[in-house]
Amino acid sequence: MTKKSIFVVCVLLISLTISGCTLFNPTMPVKTPIDLSKAGSVVEAEFWMPTDDRIVLDLCFVIDRPGEGKRLYEKLQHLDKPSLTMQTLKIPLKIQIKKHLSTDKDELWLERIYQTDDLSSTSSKYIDRTIDRLSIKSGSYLIRVENINPFPQFGKNPVEIRIYYSRPPLLW
Repeated sequence: MTKKSIFVVCVLLISLTISGCTLFNPTMPVKTPIDLSKAGSVVEAEFWMPTDDRIVLDLCFVIDRPGEGKRLYEKLQHLDKPSLTMQTLKIPLKIQIKKHLSTDKDELWLERIYQTDDLSSTSSKYIDRTIDRLSIKSGSYLIRVENINPFPQFGKNPVEIRIYYSRPPLLW
């Protein structure tokens, strides 16, 4: 190997380590489907934080058919007739995050009911709602998400709970 190729490999490994890429942490990002059509639907996922970091919790509506994006957007927004303003559909979720302290002991790190109603990003493949941005310590965690109200209009739409790192992109 030449000095230049060794340098490139070193820079790549350092970049991956700094950006938290999945070489050493295969559980991030987390993508777990949730059924919003039924009240009481629960999903759980484990994830591991190698260092203290920031994460984003998202509710992601996946657009899996042509033309579904517009229909999905209309399900998430509605016209409030008295005020003639657009209102977003509030989707309450109960979220618990427990930190694994040992093989038989967990600590409740977060327990909260969120009202997801803010569209944070859209593309041709998804509509995202940010649930929360959190600073979190290193360790192993379990997230539990419970849908509080039934939303039968989303019975045929794939919806995911996503957790990913909250970092600005690296500038080169």
